Amino acid sequence: MNIPKLAAYYFPNYHIDSMNERVMGDGWTEWELVKSAKPRFEGHRQPTLPTWGYFDESLQCQMQRQVDAAVNAGIQAFLFDWYWFEDRPFLNRPLDDAFIKNRAGCGMEFALMWANHDWQNIFPAPKAPLDKQPILFPNPPASQIWENMTDYITTTYLSQENYLRIDGCPFFFFFNLQAFIEGFENLDEAAKALRVFDRKAQSVGAPRMHYSFRASEKIALASEWTLSISPQEVASRLGMGSIGDYGWEFENPMASPPFPKYPYNNWSEHNISSWSTKLAMGLPYSPCVQVGWDSTARCTDLETLEPIGYPWWPVAEPFDIQTFKNNLLQAKEFAIAHGSPLVTINAWNEWTEGSYLLPCESYGDSRLKAVKEVFLPA
Repeated sequence: MNIPKLAAYYFPNYHIDSMNERVMGDGWTEWELVKSAKPRFEGHRQPTLPTWGYFDESLQCQMQRQVDAAVNAGIQAFLFDWYWFEDRPFLNRPLDDAFIKNRAGCGMEFALMWANHDWQNIFPAPKAPLDKQPILFPNPPASQIWENMTDYITTTYLSQENYLRIDGCPFFFFFNLQAFIEGFENLDEAAKALRVFDRKAQSVGAPRMHYSFRASEKIALASEWTLSISPQEVASRLGMGSIGDYGWEFENPMASPPFPKYPYNNWSEHNISSWSTKLAMGLPYSPCVQVGWDSTARCTDLETLEPIGYPWWPVAEPFDIQTFKNNLLQAKEFAIAHGSPLVTINAWNEWTEGSYLLPCESYGDSRLKAVKEVFLPA
């Protein structure tokens, strides 16, 4: 029986970064939002208190502690949320310094989830839809950064023995495939850019790259120049290897009810039932399991909670550990049955979105134990 690898998304905003300091102030990390979160309704579990404290993830010892805990639970890889602004990496110290340079991550694999979107000031967000939030670092057109960025990726990451490969090909995940294509102005130029990256991968001994993207995006290429092209043709012409998801979608999240609370069990059923439909793309699908959801820490606490869009979304609760365990088991069974390259979990440490596996006061280490029971059964 071929069991696909288990990977967890890792969000690296819990360390000091010089670009963050420039716009947020000296010493700022997203732990500040975790500390200042407040309950928004009766029974709301805020603030979140991490069992390990507000630690610096860029330190070798703290990254090693995380890697050890992940491996012990059966997680084989971290998929790092990875950013490139102003022609340089952003929020990369935990990966570059602790995980790679100081070898904290030598006991597990890793890959990149290129978060190619604007970096907006939602720390916290004023009461407005996401597209109205201030942009701190704009996402540049891919054509302007592709050469330097992929050189950096090849040298710094693909050259590592523990970079995650699928059938020998380094795994690379697009958060926003549409933005990538539009950055080259047409599909043919975008495809040529991927072939350039493939050749760079060959310089480190790989046959080519394995590209993946969010199935929930549905390659929603709404620009006029793409309307006549099917999503399947877009994926084929780009040479995509698989599809996956970064997390779960809400069905009618702003309805009342369920706002401001959305039952975790219902959320699970809605998303898991969608997995089989994503196979229609004609590519292997890596099912994703969402740990939970509570993005209220990213909302200004001077305002009441109202349904106006991310991060003003409902809280997925009550969280049920048995449901979470069943979700993991269904993902494992789906992946085995359909030849998925990965099973993914969102997320290892999305503290301010309420989606994390790391131990906390509310749930202890029960979430990690559930992962271990499914993927490393006794």
